[in-house]
Amino acid sequence: LPVHRLPSGAGHDAMQLHACMPQAMLFVRGQNGGISHNPLEEVTDEDAELAVRAFQALLDDLADPAAPGWPAT
Repeated sequence: LPVHRLPSGAGHDAMQLHACMPQAMLFVRGQNGGISHNPLEEVTDEDAELAVRAFQALLDDLADPAAPGWPAT
């Protein structure tokens, strides 16, 4: 999948932890015009499944030292 850079005002805990470890945020396409942190926020089941699969792939890569991105030993 292509990587898309997405400027965001989201800071969350990543702003505090960036000095001690790499950070990443996973954004899921929302419905209702991008409403966020609101009871009207909504995602489709398909988009939620894609997000879970992407996160699982990241966890699998992090658990595998042979995966691309790990430092050579």
